[in-house]
Amino acid sequence: MLLFVAEAFKLGALAIKGESSGIAHGKLRWLELSERSKEPENQLSSLYRAWVRLPISDDSKLYSVGMHLIGMKDAEINNGDSSIDDLDMFLLYLVVDLAEPNIKNGQTFSKDNESTVYTIKGIDCNRYESDDFFIIHTVCGHLQVHQHNQNSQGNAKKRRACCWRYVRSQ
Repeated sequence: MLLFVAEAFKLGALAIKGESSGIAHGKLRWLELSERSKEPENQLSSLYRAWVRLPISDDSKLYSVGMHLIGMKDAEINNGDSSIDDLDMFLLYLVVDLAEPNIKNGQTFSKDNESTVYTIKGIDCNRYESDDFFIIHTVCGHLQVHQHNQNSQGNAKKRRACCWRYVRSQ
């Protein structure tokens, strides 16, 4: 998908925007993402950085838009001190590890051993009207990420180990 973007610029395109996520980058950023995506280890994270927009917020939640463009569900998280980084890391985990199809209600996630532990829950999306341009979100639903009950922290440690190795890419 990003190679198409690079080719469009070579053919004279002036701008590229992902309408259903509302994301736009400058020409240099698009070309940088396209170049990075040629490296196998950066392909999925580059797609994520290109098409997913976050954080978007309402009164109490932060959420993403655009995961549907790479075949996955968006996510939301309660607004807090580290929420933006935690949401970004969770979405990167879903994309890079292709984990989203295997996520089950009640599973936990943490970006490292000292960070907040979150419990994941799949929910229907009611953020958009049925005739809205973003209807794909309503059809697919999204993942809700909320703080994990601290009383069951011991069980969470085993299941979140797969996430410890991820570092936020720049």
